[in-house]
Amino acid sequence: MTMSNIPMPEALLNCIQNLLSAIPQEINNYSKLPKAGPGPVKHLLLNFTNNHIIKSLISAPSPHKGNNSLVDHASELTTIKDTLKQLSKAVYRL
Repeated sequence: MTMSNIPMPEALLNCIQNLLSAIPQEINNYSKLPKAGPGPVKHLLLNFTNNHIIKSLISAPSPHKGNNSLVDHASELTTIKDTLKQLSKAVYRL
């Protein structure tokens, strides 16, 4: 029996979490480089936050009570929003 090469949702979510968690530190590392200005990072973050998929996740409606999957998704969206706020603050400080 051959196993599928399609990643499981949990593995992909873990990967996304790791990537988003690393971004603030990488921005901090970049800001310490000689001649590194905030412009390039700000441009990248604006492109990211203006992506239609990211926009739709950030502006998703609140979950209905009693629906655990919506509550789980809302929790994930809150984490994404918080991460994006931290990224915006980090870029602003550059």
